[in-house]
Amino acid sequence: MVGPYYTKGNKLAYAGNKLFKPLEEVRKIKPPDLSKRHIEIRKNSQKWAAIIKIWDEIFRATIEFMKKKRVLFFDLPITTRMISSPGALIGTIPSDVNPFEVKFFNKITYLSQSSQLYLEFAITNPQINSVYFWGKSFRREEADFRHLPEFTHVEFESNIDFEKNLQFQKDYLQFLVNSLIENCEKEILVFLTKKEIAELDKFSKLEVFEKITFHDAFKLLKKKNKK
Repeated sequence: MVGPYYTKGNKLAYAGNKLFKPLEEVRKIKPPDLSKRHIEIRKNSQKWAAIIKIWDEIFRATIEFMKKKRVLFFDLPITTRMISSPGALIGTIPSDVNPFEVKFFNKITYLSQSSQLYLEFAITNPQINSVYFWGKSFRREEADFRHLPEFTHVEFESNIDFEKNLQFQKDYLQFLVNSLIENCEKEILVFLTKKEIAELDKFSKLEVFEKITFHDAFKLLKKKNKK
């Protein structure tokens, strides 16, 4: 549902698909003037109400799915002494994962980039097998069509192998999409057509997702990019 991509000036570009437009068009989207956001919300009250209801459904469906899978919710801090990408501090990886540094009672702490380390510690306990966290992460990167300096996401850690992890991700995505179509169709229609929702419905019922190895993906990338 994501691709396809094409090369343009030795760079990968997104060509769009049945649901989402090409990247060039996405780049033209400009946010409203935030000083007048109250007017924007009133003027487009249907859109903003739909966003809130869709957000609520994603949250509710996530809790329901995790409960069915016996995954425990673990509430975690957004200020931390741990850095999920330590290379950012010594310049060995790209700067877009740099943490936000804050002084917390005269101690150097950071806004969380990820709760991965806390979740990994949790499942070392022999009584805890699977955990997840729904929360905020912060990364010192400029906001654009690919990055956000602050975002909400679901993180999951479990004592399962790679294949079971892939199956878990597939089940979760399909459960979410199915819940949204079932409970928020009116709200989704604010953003998508009935034809596009039908495509999402097909996705939620797919038995098998196409798989490709990292090495094959790398070969394809090299072939397309000539690098």
